[in-house]
Amino acid sequence: EIQMANKYNIMDTAGSRHFFAVERTDCCRRQMQTMWCHDCASWEVDISHTPPGFPANPFLELKRPCQLTCCCFNRPIASVIDKRTGVKIGSFRDPCTCCSLRFQIRDE
Repeated sequence: EIQMANKYNIMDTAGSRHFFAVERTDCCRRQMQTMWCHDCASWEVDISHTPPGFPANPFLELKRPCQLTCCCFNRPIASVIDKRTGVKIGSFRDPCTCCSLRFQIRDE
């Protein structure tokens, strides 16, 4: 099965869309994410602010480089970049956990 670029609507509790995220990862790297090296694969996501009635504005870029990872060792870190200024504003890490989704938020 070929993986296509993911797209996400980010909505408030009333169902209004406020952000739209689009994966920029190329086809080869998306295929790696479904195989045994999914924790090592790099990815990029663009997030736009989409207030109701206004055009979309570039907001954030999430970028995680390729990194050799094994279980709890050398877990990858994704950078959060302000799309307008290009300045890194923080990062997050996906620690090794069994059967739960957790992230460690890191300030810059």
